[in-house]
Amino acid sequence: MSQQPLFAIIDLGSNSFHMLIVRNTLSGMQVVDKIKRKVRLASGLDENNNLSQESMQRGLDCIALFADRLTTISADKVRIVATATLRLAKNAPDFIEQAEAILGREITLLSGEKEAEYIYQGVARTNSSADQRFVIDIGGASTELVIGHKYSVLKATSLALGCVTFNKQFFEDGGITEQRFNDAVAAAKKQLTVFVDSYKTIGWQCVLGGSGTMQALAEILAHRGHNAFINKSFIEEMKQQVLSFDNFEDIDIAGLQVERVPVFVSGLAILAAAFESFGFEQIQLSSGAIREGLLYQMINGEKPMPVRMKTCNQITARFSLDLQQSQRVEMLVQQLASSEQYTQILADNDIREILSAACKMHEIGKSIGFKNHERHAYYLLNHMELAGFNVSQRQLLCALLANQSGKINEKLLTEQVELPLAQAKLLTVLLRLAIKLSVHRDNMLLPKVKLYAEDDANLAIAIENVSPLIKAQIETEQQQISPMGISLQLLEQE
Repeated sequence: MSQQPLFAIIDLGSNSFHMLIVRNTLSGMQVVDKIKRKVRLASGLDENNNLSQESMQRGLDCIALFADRLTTISADKVRIVATATLRLAKNAPDFIEQAEAILGREITLLSGEKEAEYIYQGVARTNSSADQRFVIDIGGASTELVIGHKYSVLKATSLALGCVTFNKQFFEDGGITEQRFNDAVAAAKKQLTVFVDSYKTIGWQCVLGGSGTMQALAEILAHRGHNAFINKSFIEEMKQQVLSFDNFEDIDIAGLQVERVPVFVSGLAILAAAFESFGFEQIQLSSGAIREGLLYQMINGEKPMPVRMKTCNQITARFSLDLQQSQRVEMLVQQLASSEQYTQILADNDIREILSAACKMHEIGKSIGFKNHERHAYYLLNHMELAGFNVSQRQLLCALLANQSGKINEKLLTEQVELPLAQAKLLTVLLRLAIKLSVHRDNMLLPKVKLYAEDDANLAIAIENVSPLIKAQIETEQQQISPMGISLQLLEQE
């Protein structure tokens, strides 16, 4: 069997240079390698927009490292792009010529609008949402603003706002004062407010953010045990915490990585300005951006499959899961979920797709071993890339799979925040029953069933011509879900 070829994307950004290498397998794109270097190219721009020799050399040293890694990858499977700083620098042609000589490959200098479009495609291909999205990406020398629906860009703008360039403009000596921070916010708002009316006219239902600033904030939240949803109060809290330090060197915030400190304050100021200008309530961290957008276009460019469906299909293929059995479980879930309690929960498309994913992947833990397969499933999905599922959705999915059989781990259901606890419990029971009722793994032996819910705590299941095995499974289930405060009555029907 021939080995699948490797594909590489190199993004010469204003703050960092990135290389992403993937293998396109039958079960989807598999990340093989990632290399990132903090070059901070934009910090080398002088007042005439010429790059210093020092900053150019930092960039060329990194490119030499990338070139060494590219030696085994076919030239037609490599895409190299440059962005804001090299759009701005007057001596960019000199840098690009030297870089191309080292790489032996062409570098494409993207326009701001094209960069924004690729960012959006990366977000759209890795985040599942039927909503109209506002995507904001704060880079080293530019900030991209995009509104799109599904895979179509409706409006894209690139502004000369960047965490590296703002750092140089407002915090060059590393000193932090409230006046400096407010000046940075005001400068950002001056550019952003020009676009507020036109973006609000188009409208959006959710906001997603990429870049190191957003990632840094998400890491701080994760350190606290919170999901990656950045809201106004958290931005204000971070501002006050930053202002409590006199200098960048003094910054010590739990969860903030040392390497992110030098551009954190300026990035936070730009993000605060965006919240104020556009009236954002919260921003969710995006799992993809420009590199993912470029990759998808280079590798296939086909009409994209819905992201969550593609993720489930890839995992099903990768772990050789029994597709027919997962279909039986999903069929029974749909049959059982007819009561008012369940129709209310499943009116939410995200919840329906999470439950569907749980049905499709419920046997993944058995690829490690049957004993404790629920724990194995929880571990695998908690540590895999799950494009289309945000942090809270992943938590619910993992909690469902961890509780698909055996003793209930109610702590996991309590910790997830995608659903109220009572509804998460009901969803857990629904999945458990569907799995137990499909125990014969044969379509002809699937029982005719109906689930009744008097309220969130009292359920009854009616089964026609119940077999001894199914009856025993239900009796076991009655005992296992009882500690959750849920009773299940079996109604046998002839």
